[in-house]
Amino acid sequence: MRGYLPFDETDLPTLYQKINAADFMRPVWFSPAVTALLQKILDPNPETRVNIEGIKRDPWFRKNYVAVRHNEDEVVNLDDVDAVFDDIEDRFVIEQSENKDNGPLIMNAFEMITLSQGLNLSALFDRQ
Repeated sequence: MRGYLPFDETDLPTLYQKINAADFMRPVWFSPAVTALLQKILDPNPETRVNIEGIKRDPWFRKNYVAVRHNEDEVVNLDDVDAVFDDIEDRFVIEQSENKDNGPLIMNAFEMITLSQGLNLSALFDRQ
């Protein structure tokens, strides 16, 4: 909705603290209703974080929402499905993310988090 990630910091400890505190910038063009929904989605507490059903019940989400109707009677021939996906491996695009020029490596917050799997970061989030 904003065009960039909700959390952005130059160092991991500050980034993790902001994620844990759900401290994100709210653009001025966000309505109070969308801001409230985002706060529910980005709630760091999994016990109080909104689930998919809660998102679907939210007034902002439901505004102009038309539910998709699935055809329960539709019969799918698995041979047709196999025919569509046969030889799909030949058309795979392999994404290359290596740093060829030895310049600075650009990563987003989620990529940085995946690199720190062996770290014990619990001390960063201790509540006082």
